[in-house]
Amino acid sequence: MNHVKLHLRLICIFICIFTALSCTPSDSSNNNDNQLKSPGRIQWVQFYDPLKPQAINPPINLRSARNETISIALQINSLPNFDSRRPLQLRLAPLQSGGATVSLQPSAWQIVPMPIDTNRAAFARHTGLPVGLHRMPRALLPLAVEKNTINLASLRDPDEPTNPRLHPSKIPPLIWIDVHIPAATNAADYQTKCELLENGRVTANVPITISVDDFVLPDERHLNLVGQIDWESLNRHWPKAFEGVTPNLLSRRDPRHQQAIRVLDDIVKLSQSNRAVAVIPRLQPIVKWPFGKLPEFDWSEFDSVVGPWLRGDAFSDQVPLGYWPLPAIDELELNERSSRDAYWRETASHFDTMQWLGRSAVVSATYVSLTGSDLLRRWVDDPTAMPADLDALAEPDEAAWTRERAAVLLY
Repeated sequence: MNHVKLHLRLICIFICIFTALSCTPSDSSNNNDNQLKSPGRIQWVQFYDPLKPQAINPPINLRSARNETISIALQINSLPNFDSRRPLQLRLAPLQSGGATVSLQPSAWQIVPMPIDTNRAAFARHTGLPVGLHRMPRALLPLAVEKNTINLASLRDPDEPTNPRLHPSKIPPLIWIDVHIPAATNAADYQTKCELLENGRVTANVPITISVDDFVLPDERHLNLVGQIDWESLNRHWPKAFEGVTPNLLSRRDPRHQQAIRVLDDIVKLSQSNRAVAVIPRLQPIVKWPFGKLPEFDWSEFDSVVGPWLRGDAFSDQVPLGYWPLPAIDELELNERSSRDAYWRETASHFDTMQWLGRSAVVSATYVSLTGSDLLRRWVDDPTAMPADLDALAEPDEAAWTRERAAVLLY
């Protein structure tokens, strides 16, 4: 009986050993597992946490429509010495699907952290994260791109982003890349890869899959996502470009204003390429107000600045901005009601002549009148209309908007 029990125990032990061996992963499985756990040279960055971007290993899978600009953020780990003979580069290979090849022309920026005071009720309510003074990835520094290759020689140290002489040392840099999918691209799953080049040699790469759906985003924007840029911020961030420049005198014809014009063009073009609208409300015409007379306007400088944006000449796709507010001169509210009425009437008339009125609105301190076409034109064309009549025309539109947005408000 004891021999039988001993034999049963030995059989059970052998069964357990063989079962354990069969469950042991192979060497290739171990390697793959280590590859997933250890960070690669190039990682995909996700911004689920607004305070701490998360870098994850491939695969990278993106989805796009035709004629859409998609974005990807990458983290570059273990950077080499920046004193090498040839600059460090990132190269984005053309899209490949079967025998089809689609060339890409990316735009790229370095994402650098900025000190942000998050002690705001909205931040705490929407994120549930601790508030205070944090460094958050918020600024984009442009990187030089030639064809499909991004030059990384100008990368800055994220610890000292305002010093262009310091390169990344401890903190890996984050790279933001925009890629436009041409409208003529056929719907398919495309393969590409982003390669890291050191001294002209590929030392790392990451595969990317882009699934292109079979529909085309129209060039026309049917929804305007608008952001306002105040003049004080422009002066604070680009003091040399905007020093001594007044908004109503800014001109494309004045050589002294070329640096400021270049900054505004870059901001507006970048927004437009991402199907958004950046407006600068302080841009305004030159207005003289003789005593007891109607205001006298000079629109030449204003039109020289905003005209290329509102005609579409400034953009590669020739699609004009879908919105620009009727410009208000500084301290307009200090004038009497009849003078303000005359000002708005002449301003709206000029926009109508330039065929911009249908994309405009009257903005006041209390509300934005989203009546860019028919209602605003009816008020302009009525010689007996007063400013209060515009309020009456706008109220139904605003009430309808309040009802429509109620269903999607979180709070």
